[in-house]
Amino acid sequence: MINIYQVNLSDQDVEEIRYGINSGSDLPIFDATRSLMCGKFDNKFLEFFERAYEVTTDCLDEAYEITNLWNKQELVDVIGDRCTSASVGNLFERDGDFYLCKNVGFELMEDVTLRGSDTLTVKGK
Repeated sequence: MINIYQVNLSDQDVEEIRYGINSGSDLPIFDATRSLMCGKFDNKFLEFFERAYEVTTDCLDEAYEITNLWNKQELVDVIGDRCTSASVGNLFERDGDFYLCKNVGFELMEDVTLRGSDTLTVKGK
């Protein structure tokens, strides 16, 4: 089983950026989204991640493929309400280990852990 965590802007955040109320540079979540899309991860972004999917597989590549091609929807349980296809910057959790989806492949994030049922945090905090 693989859980996929994503950072998603709220409707209010999107509207503020769209209509010029906020350039986005004042929204930490927007900064996190832009950085993650470029493959730049910082532990301070963990507060913005929400569980999006639970995928019935133990293969990271297969979980990515399934949540992009949507060719095996029966293997995906949608948890979040603003989910997008898996992408660079998403965190994939398998057996308690977290992996950052990179431009090519995945990187084990040794400092990331789960506190409670859905809160991501840095180990030891």
